[in-house]
Amino acid sequence: MDFNQKFEPKGNNVIHGAGQSPEQFKKYWEAVENYKPLIYMAYNRLNEVREKLLRKLKELQVIDGNLWLQLGLNLKPKGEKEKCKEITEGKYDEEILFLVKSLGEFKNPVFLRLGYECNDPTHSYNSKYFIMAWKYIVNIFRKNNISNVAFVWSVCTAFSRDITELMKYYPGDEYVDWFADDLFGVRHFTEKNNPKIITEAFCNEAEKHKKPLMIGESSPAKIGVDKGEESWNMWFKPYFEWIKEHPVIKAFCYINWNWGVDWNQPEWGNCRIEENDYVRKRFVKELSRECYINHEETKKNKQKLNKEIYEDQEEVHDKIYDFIRSTLPKEVTEAYLWGSVVERKFGKYDKKFGFHDGSDIDVIIMIPKEKIPSSWKYLNTEKEWWSLYRGGSIGINGTIHLVDLLVVKEGKEEDTRNRIKEKNWKVERIK
Repeated sequence: MDFNQKFEPKGNNVIHGAGQSPEQFKKYWEAVENYKPLIYMAYNRLNEVREKLLRKLKELQVIDGNLWLQLGLNLKPKGEKEKCKEITEGKYDEEILFLVKSLGEFKNPVFLRLGYECNDPTHSYNSKYFIMAWKYIVNIFRKNNISNVAFVWSVCTAFSRDITELMKYYPGDEYVDWFADDLFGVRHFTEKNNPKIITEAFCNEAEKHKKPLMIGESSPAKIGVDKGEESWNMWFKPYFEWIKEHPVIKAFCYINWNWGVDWNQPEWGNCRIEENDYVRKRFVKELSRECYINHEETKKNKQKLNKEIYEDQEEVHDKIYDFIRSTLPKEVTEAYLWGSVVERKFGKYDKKFGFHDGSDIDVIIMIPKEKIPSSWKYLNTEKEWWSLYRGGSIGINGTIHLVDLLVVKEGKEEDTRNRIKEKNWKVERIK
């Protein structure tokens, strides 16, 4: 089931996300072994973006520069009523523009849950002004040509008993990229015939409006992980079965909290995956299924095993070599073509990896930092000896291939040369 919406994975694939504090995300990150989440969850109030947003983005990047962001943006200042009408009157334009600039510079995909759980009665959102504020904010993003943000209409169906009343908060197809539902109590995805539960009806609405559905928040409320196999069978097993039964679901996000310690809600119990080994192992086994889109590096390594190798390797090599050489600025002191092009194993994946199916072209670059061209796009990814930039793309056999530039950090040039020799990497010096 495909709707061709922004950042929507093809087929029955489901993006894996987690949160929702840096400390607990890191523990979850380690607990799930090789199947790490691609999405990092964070929250901010609109009136506090200038004070807190950059810190939250930095926390994400410290963990890993390839992570995508799922940001819940609260339109209600703490302790006050929602400010949707004031937003439409321009009273929060400075905050919105700061948000636009910060997320635009982040580069990686962002799922923005504007006014998440808008149907929560404690938020007291007026549906008319909520929709007006939503459109007002989205139009500012569009005016500034921000392309890395998907707008997610996020509700919690547990707060509503009537799907028609809930849909009064919907901003409209042209202003929404994804639907989202926050799911905690197990009955909301097991009691399918209960007329008081509208989870299934909401899934049907997502499909009707041709929008992929994200589980924006989820945690085994009032069950937790402490009972091991019993916990798994009571909540996790039906949760993942429910995802499998609904191809409209294209992402899920798990809150890895002990609700009595991490939040003032002890009755919800301990839901930290790493604190019960039975649950953790079953969780890891579930994430190993092919349908889940885990962290980019894990997914990349898995998918590279299924690649169509082009037949005309020498011709392909020469075309790429000439292209890279012709685009290098004069300030580059050394450049090495690296990987499958040099090994004559270049090709394309048999299905999309991320949002393209062409194998990447890797080039090791040595250039003074102040001379890096502005046309090279920094990808928020660094290792000990290099920083990653996007250096354009080239078409080969009708497929677009991206050029990844591993720019060697200043002072690491000799270390890089030694690394190439010691590890016997197959490289080809271009300059």
